[in-house]
Parts: sequence; structure tokens; C-alpha cells
Amino acid sequence: MYFPFNIDTNTLIVYSMALTLFTLIVVFFVFVRIWKVLKIEGKLAAEERKLRHEINRDVEQIAAAHIKTLAGDSTARLEGEVKKFSEELARLMHAKSAEVSAFVEKAQREQMKESQFFVANMLSKIEKDAQEYKKNKLAAVDEQIRQVVLSAAREVIGRSISLTEHEDLVTKALERAKKEKVFG
Repeated sequence: MYFPFNIDTNTLIVYSMALTLFTLIVVFFVFVRIWKVLKIEGKLAAEERKLRHEINRDVEQIAAAHIKTLAGDSTARLEGEVKKFSEELARLMHAKSAEVSAFVEKAQREQMKESQFFVANMLSKIEKDAQEYKKNKLAAVDEQIRQVVLSAAREVIGRSISLTEHEDLVTKALERAKKEKVFG
């Protein structure tokens, strides 16, 4: 080979080896740099995973706190609504209880009036029946007395008297007995 420079082959071999050594050293430094970059990249990836984990944990904590706050607010609102509902229900029950009480009182008054009316009718009927019974008994007693007096008059007088005389005597005797309250 012909080189425009007058360099002998040994020198060329030395230059070539030096250049190869220089290339190897450069390649070594490039690999060292690449290795450092990869190491840094690995650390960065680990840091990124750690940060993502921390961010996820923080987001979960914030979300849990927010959900807890919302649940607390919802619970408070729900308890308030339940309390309002309970109060309204109690008010309605009290109102219905008052209505039922008024209805029962009205029914009792009506039943009392009906009972009094029934008792008054029964009392009136009993009084009427008692007067009728008394009248019938007095008529029966009058008849019995007539029979007794008629029998007694036949025995005492020894003869029979006319029906008109007999009735007059009996009527007078009955009037005296009634005045003296013999038959009560």
C-alpha cells in the first residue's frame, strides 16, 4: 500500500493500536456513561414508582377523607330527615289520636243518650204495665170481695138480696177499704 506519508508499517501498527485503544477507551467511557445513565434511569424509575405509590396513597387518603366527610354530611342530613319524619309522624299520630278520642267521646255521648232514652221508655212501659197490673188486680180483688160479701150476706141475712142492692153495699165497702188503704 502506498501512503502519501512516509510512515513505516510499525508506526502504522502502533497508530492503529493506539487508535483502537483510544476507540476502546472511548467505547468503555460510553458504556460507563450508558451504565450510569441506566443506573440513574433505574433509580428514577424506582423513585417514580415510589412517588406514584405515595401519590396513590395520598389520593386514596384524600378520597377516603372526602368520602367520609360526604358520608358524615349525608348521615347528618339523613338523621335530620329521619328526625323531621319522626316529628311529623308523632304530630300526625297525636292529631289522629285526638280525632279518635273526640269520636269515642261523641259515640259515648250518643250511646248515653240512647241508653237514657231506652231506660226512660222502659221505665214508662214498666209504670204503664204496673198501673195495668194494679188495675187488673184491684178488679180481681173487687170481684173476689163481691163473691165473699154475697156469700156472707146470704148467710147473715138468710135471704138473697137484689143485685143492685148488693152492688151498692159492695161499692160502699170497697170505697171504705180503699180509704183505709186495706189493699195497699
